[in-house]
Amino acid sequence: MMNFFGTRLTYLLNGKSYETSIEFVEQLAENNFYIAYYGNKEKFMVTQISQFRDYPQNFYVNCTWRDTSCIERMITDKNMALVLAERPMLEHMRRLHSIPQVVLLKEHLKTIHITAFFCKGYPLFPLINRMLQYLVESGIVKRISEKYNKLLHLNDEPLSVSKLSMQHMVLPLFVWIVGIFLGVVVFCYESMTSRQDCLKK
Repeated sequence: MMNFFGTRLTYLLNGKSYETSIEFVEQLAENNFYIAYYGNKEKFMVTQISQFRDYPQNFYVNCTWRDTSCIERMITDKNMALVLAERPMLEHMRRLHSIPQVVLLKEHLKTIHITAFFCKGYPLFPLINRMLQYLVESGIVKRISEKYNKLLHLNDEPLSVSKLSMQHMVLPLFVWIVGIFLGVVVFCYESMTSRQDCLKK
């Protein structure tokens, strides 16, 4: 029991007690965070936000998919944010879910909808339009999306961050007090039995 509680409390103190004060995109600019990106479209999206329009260019870091230095810098220096599309980001978080220092912001940077269109008079337009309507109305597109979203969300959440509080201490303190009480009772019982043995002799 003592080993269990000792390990748990040590883990809370050393690991999960870490908290980040960065929760929203605007706070990145206020705290002079470096912005890491894998492509120019991510950088373009960041520069469209009012707080980042005059952001110094040397605060932008271009990363490559094979290079892990950006992720390592996020973990060690804690002064960098990675801008990435949702699905690749979820894949990143699934691999990094055991690192509590890597967290997702509470808000999306930007929501993008991609649409396709055909020129007027395109011969296959009516057929393609009917097929797309059937796929959407029958729920096939939704089921496929939910299936792959579920796969992406498996173990993608980082460890929850919590402070060491009295709620964590209640059970260990209770076990400690019960242990002391039982120790005193056993000590008194042994003292009484040894005294009786001495009197009999």
